Amino acid sequence: MRVVLPVVHSELIPDSTKYQFWYGSRGGGKTATAILKMYLWTVKYNLRAKIMRRFRVDLYRLTLLDIEEILSHYNIPYELKKSEGKIYFKRGYWVLQGYYVTGSGKREEKIKGGNWDMIWLEEVTEFTEKEFKETILTLRGSKGVNICLMTFNPPASSNHWIYSFYEYQEKRGLAKKVFFSYKDNPYLPEDYRRVLESLKDEDINLYRRYVEDGWGFDFEGERIYTDWEVGEVNPDTITEWVGGIDWGYIHPTVFVLVGFSGDMVYIADEFYIKGMVDVEPLGEAIRNKCAKYGVDVRDLIIYADPSDPDKIEALRRLGFWVKKAKKDVLAGIYAVKRFRVVVNPDCVGVRREMGGYVWQKDRSGQIVEVPVKMNDDGMDAIRYAVYSSEKSRSRNNIRGAYVV
Repeated sequence: MRVVLPVVHSELIPDSTKYQFWYGSRGGGKTATAILKMYLWTVKYNLRAKIMRRFRVDLYRLTLLDIEEILSHYNIPYELKKSEGKIYFKRGYWVLQGYYVTGSGKREEKIKGGNWDMIWLEEVTEFTEKEFKETILTLRGSKGVNICLMTFNPPASSNHWIYSFYEYQEKRGLAKKVFFSYKDNPYLPEDYRRVLESLKDEDINLYRRYVEDGWGFDFEGERIYTDWEVGEVNPDTITEWVGGIDWGYIHPTVFVLVGFSGDMVYIADEFYIKGMVDVEPLGEAIRNKCAKYGVDVRDLIIYADPSDPDKIEALRRLGFWVKKAKKDVLAGIYAVKRFRVVVNPDCVGVRREMGGYVWQKDRSGQIVEVPVKMNDDGMDAIRYAVYSSEKSRSRNNIRGAYVV
């Protein structure tokens, strides 16, 4: 079959450079182009190829959805066997693999052995340098094809290992980098295009990182939360549980389950839902997530965005203990920053937001203590939960009337 690509990407398909660095703006078409390149090479040479993300949950919740959408869009026949973690084509196949697999409260390292002709690392900058180098050691196929394809947004720090690795391999003639711009993607919805373009007026440095060519720039100083990590949550160590809700419709409504233990705050679980009218799906999700951690929902205080009192009342009628959250943005951010934050690997939305949650900068490049309003729904929910529960952590709560 013949697959038609946007002209701007077509020259990348036959490129056999060993290390290919595809980076750039959101909406630039990196993922779609990577899927099609992987497919065309796989069926042409009957390859064994591997697609990886650092956490398996991201691979199956995000990347796999993109894969199925693109393959279906181009009417490409395939067979997905989730139990095996494989996608079969008429010739060749892909293995889907997360570097880390979560389960039973323990992080398990899982590297499938064997030799691979082609590897695609989605969001490669999430990997540590050690994890990355262990992975590419398996790139030693027997068919004369050895391609490592990497897709990513520019990292926040100019000291990230991806830059030194590229420079070393580029000097050896083994690396090529390609910038993807949203302006080159003819399939990007116009409303999302306007969102990206509006960043130029809101924060020129964020625009440079996520929209323009941000290769090698240092954005570390503008990140709001720097003291956080991805890690498992042990419910036995949690001394207090609270919830946070940020309402949305076009933007998602977000619930987060937050646990406290000393100077640590754990983001244990999340629930994102767009277009929510009735609160019943949200209520069911809250009950399920609390049950997962042995939390009695009758004792869980949920701090909700006060902008929608009708939904707050609706949740109360379902039996939830809901209070109106405190809205002070700056005070709330600094309440969160007093803790070291640990985010469960399964919290895909929160992890994505946490790394991109940044301060605005003025035209002179000075940081302004106002967060950029983009992809921050989970951040708001966390802020509501942590900041609004400050007083409750200094005394024992007795459930009574709904005091707001």
